[in-house]
Order: sequence, then C-alpha cells, then structure tokens
Amino acid sequence: WRGNPACGHIDQARWVYVAESDAKAKEDSAAGLVHHIKNFMAKNAAGYLGAVSEKNQGGELNYDELAETTLLHGSPDTVIRRLQQLQEMTGITSLVLHYPPYYGIDNTLKSLRLFAEEVMPAFRIETVT
Repeated sequence: WRGNPACGHIDQARWVYVAESDAKAKEDSAAGLVHHIKNFMAKNAAGYLGAVSEKNQGGELNYDELAETTLLHGSPDTVIRRLQQLQEMTGITSLVLHYPPYYGIDNTLKSLRLFAEEVMPAFRIETVT
C-alpha cells in the first residue's frame, strides 16, 4: 500500500458556499442546503452524512450549527479559517466541493468565483524550481 501514489493524501468532501459575508451565505444557501440534507435523510441514507444524520434523525436541522461543524459556508475569511481548522484537525490535502442543486446556478457560479479568487490563493504552495 505504501507504493500507492495516493499514499499520504487525504481528501474530504464538503458543502461549500462563499459569499460576500457570512450573513449573505446563510441567506443564499440555508433553505436549499436544509432541503438537500432532509432529502438524504428521507431516503434512508443512514450514516452517509455522518454525525449530521445521526444527530438529527427526526429533529430539526440547524444551519448555524452545521456552519460551525460541517459546512464550509461564509465569507472568504470564514471559509479560509474553517479550511485551516480542517487541515489542522485532519491533515487534508485536497477538497471536493459539493454544491446541492438548490443553491441555484447563478449563486453557485458566484460562489465558485469567490472561492477561486479569494479562498484558493490562501492555500497556494510556492514551488522552487
């Protein structure tokens, strides 16, 4: 297994939404995200969402709690901070961005643009040639 070229790489998938502010991210995405998660729970996808599905079976989903524990939603600074926390806690080396369709195409494209322009540069590694 040590000969595998992926050895040492840790990928994580997260719901990502970047907006001008944390409040704007919540306004744009909360309803769509909660709808998306409830659809997963309703389809008996037990365990797929980890602690989110275990904790909230039969209960109400709380966007603010999800934003602090599971999501990468908020302003560019908030998303950078949360990604840095994930790196420290888990050692992730790559991120898979997940966008539920309920955010809408315009919001998704705007979020991706902000992620590329504001968040990604904070994680660039300078290479020496």
